[in-house]
Amino acid sequence: MKLNINTPAVAIIAFLALSGCAAFEKNKLDRLSDYPDVSSFDDKPSVYVDLSMYEGTPDSGAKETEELSDDFIAIFDNTINESGLFSSYSFEDGEIDAPDYTLKIDVYNHYNAPLIYATSFITGYSFGMIPSTASDNYTLVLSTIDNDGNIIDKQQNEDAIRIWSGVWFLPWSGNTPKKATENTLSNQLQVALNELIKSNKLQYSENDLENFGLESFFEPLSPDAGVILTSKRAECETTAIAPHCLDSM
Repeated sequence: MKLNINTPAVAIIAFLALSGCAAFEKNKLDRLSDYPDVSSFDDKPSVYVDLSMYEGTPDSGAKETEELSDDFIAIFDNTINESGLFSSYSFEDGEIDAPDYTLKIDVYNHYNAPLIYATSFITGYSFGMIPSTASDNYTLVLSTIDNDGNIIDKQQNEDAIRIWSGVWFLPWSGNTPKKATENTLSNQLQVALNELIKSNKLQYSENDLENFGLESFFEPLSPDAGVILTSKRAECETTAIAPHCLDSM
């Protein structure tokens, strides 16, 4: 497989592909088809994406993967690009001049290695007649960090894929571990981004306040305040002057 996600759970099972290998998403999370619509905003935040992968769980002293494959990065690149939530983004530190936020994405891969070794050996020894299975589990942690280094929001979710191997699974050989992994991780990030937007922690600004769900995306400055605009725009101090403030921009 070209998708190098550094997971023995996939690698050990993959060599049995000639005898039939199929992977299925467990779908522990709801499948999202779209994102909150931010198309009416004039200003959307820019972000630096700090992506890391670990072998283990977040609380188990997981080992970080030193080098991420292009295929792995592409999963998150495509998902963020399709979301349309940001004015610009980059996986390279310093490529964007003064990004508004840092999105730190930590992906943890964990599995039952002894069980995988044992069942894979039995399948291979039986020439694929005795099937084997492996569960590849993923925990995704999305931390949003402002320019002062403060974590202003943190989202975490879990999902998994199940891999089956044996001659009985030849009809489903098109369901590859690569495809299942891509779909699962992409949906995990979609869910985390959706929750981030719903938290109202990111700052957006737009002109047509009456035609947009204001309460969904803006934080009040005070009980009598208007909205928080991005650092590139003046702040509207009260609801009374907000329309005039926006009209002047």
